[in-house]
Amino acid sequence: MSSGSRTHAGCLAIVACLASVGCEPPPQVLRLDVTPGIESGDFVLDPAVTHFVIEARDHTGATVATNEAAPGSSFTLGQLPVTTLMTFEVTGRDSEQQVRVRGRSLAVLPSALNTDILPVFAQRLDRFSRPPDVLPEAMGNIRLIAAGSRHLMLVPVSTDGAPRAWFYDLLALSFTGPLALPHAVRSFATDPLGKVVLIIGDEAASWVDFALGTIEAATLPGGLGGWSSVAGGDTVQGPGRQYVVAGTRSGDPSDTVLVVGADRSLEVARLRTARSGAAAAWLDGQGLVVAGGHATEAGVELLRADVTEASSLPFAADATTGASLVPTPTPGRMILLGGQDGNGPAATRELAIDCLARCQAIVVEPHIEVPITDSRAFQLSAGRVLLSGHDTQGLRQSFEVFIGDRVEERPLREDRIGSDIAAGPNGSLFVAGGQTLNGQPVLHIERLWVESAPD
Repeated sequence: MSSGSRTHAGCLAIVACLASVGCEPPPQVLRLDVTPGIESGDFVLDPAVTHFVIEARDHTGATVATNEAAPGSSFTLGQLPVTTLMTFEVTGRDSEQQVRVRGRSLAVLPSALNTDILPVFAQRLDRFSRPPDVLPEAMGNIRLIAAGSRHLMLVPVSTDGAPRAWFYDLLALSFTGPLALPHAVRSFATDPLGKVVLIIGDEAASWVDFALGTIEAATLPGGLGGWSSVAGGDTVQGPGRQYVVAGTRSGDPSDTVLVVGADRSLEVARLRTARSGAAAAWLDGQGLVVAGGHATEAGVELLRADVTEASSLPFAADATTGASLVPTPTPGRMILLGGQDGNGPAATRELAIDCLARCQAIVVEPHIEVPITDSRAFQLSAGRVLLSGHDTQGLRQSFEVFIGDRVEERPLREDRIGSDIAAGPNGSLFVAGGQTLNGQPVLHIERLWVESAPD
């Protein structure tokens, strides 16, 4: 493969009939375009990739066809049915057979494609990389939303003009849009398929329906004084519903939780204590767990499914702000990591949510040695977490945390203030938006490959 920003790895022939039967019209041919995106030197970075394995997998994950190719050479996967939903995977190994590069397309139905070229972004492991294309305009502070099974939606938190969204197409690897919005966006919630998004601003909230192509105003639910009382809160996914937790935002403390049903129902739940900068996450078998964010009241609260008032758990008060919660492999337990307390970076702690009396937060290793606030945690595998948030300058910092062992930094390719991070539909994490310390817009999106894959 050449070192250009887009590199053809070879040609994949897909035909609509059996090889033993004549085909009219001529077989459909789909060309896989394996690209390192903006990171033009990543395939030759020491240790360099010496060969690629290319696989076509069906909807069950079974390998339908496979081949190998050296950098710069072409390949074919032979004849494949156009009516089978398939994913194309690329794995690059070095001379010692160590995996250095991975890439995967979205699941596609070849007969439904309106192009004969399918780009596949392949990147180095354990680092962020930038896929192709550039955001057409500066957006400043944004929220990043996984919209459906194909797109990432970039929406403005604030704007000086008419707010509008841009979309990154994870199949075509390009930006599309813009879509005019009725207001800026500070929080959001999505339906289970991501085809309907509730966008919440300080003055209004709206339902964006991608299937129908409509945007309509949301009705303020009873008990919510105004959208500003929940705007800015983080969204937590629970079974069949999402929770927008206002107590996670910095600033004025809040006890408000907006419960968003898959049927677009909206209702209000309450924490026992108004909190600021708290951590929130769902714990299977328990409910919505909220921790920290208050110096004198109970350190942890639990909001169970189908109730509207949380219960205080018997943990000591915890003033930690900006931390994140993730479940552990042990049922009923969670890890609180990141954030800061009055003395600087907060210690990593384990919480037994099923504790009944005199509960204690147990300090565990490792600790994040810099104060990271406004953080979000993504569980990569058992005992392995990606924590991303802002340092004291407002710059996004990301760390892979191996609970009980070590922390490894995962630096971005471009420094960003005002960016957001989200999990995409293809098993990876994405960062987008923001600006540099000197105020220049950052127009590339970045991806971190995090999905466990067999060697």
